[in-house]
Amino acid sequence: MFCPQCGKPVQDDDLVCKNCGVLLKKYDTPQPAMNDNTVHSEPKKGETIWEMFFSTKGRLNRKRYIKRLLVINVIGITITLIALFAYGGIHHVLMPRDLFHSLNYGIGFITLLPCAMLMVRRFHDFNRSGWWFFLIFLPYVCAVPLIAALFIKGTKGPNKYGPDPLQAEEKETK
Repeated sequence: MFCPQCGKPVQDDDLVCKNCGVLLKKYDTPQPAMNDNTVHSEPKKGETIWEMFFSTKGRLNRKRYIKRLLVINVIGITITLIALFAYGGIHHVLMPRDLFHSLNYGIGFITLLPCAMLMVRRFHDFNRSGWWFFLIFLPYVCAVPLIAALFIKGTKGPNKYGPDPLQAEEKETK
């Protein structure tokens, strides 16, 4: 069970959150959330595109991380190919080289935002802050967080960023 105010794990029999002091139970009825900062379990049915690609709340397991990265990359490559063929084909006849490079940089920058949000949620699965994302901009170190996000399993059970997405997935399939 998690506190509706701060999102920290609490015991089922606790009446008050030890972290923020919010009343958890009043006469055996659940207390409504005081704000929208609650951590939602992953995966969640009816998750919107915005929540899937542009949210930093919660955790993201490897399978969903890889699937969502593939979607982002396929969209970016498709837009690049459409632009390439629409503006002069492969030979750069109608499109100046500078415009083509600017287009590629723009698409890369646009796809960087959802990739960064996914990486932050992946770090949350390791029980690490999302600020670790900025390691990918350091030379000689950049491959370490990328390899970790792809190959290392997240923290078992709930952590400070929410419940285990694999456990939530198992509950939904039963």
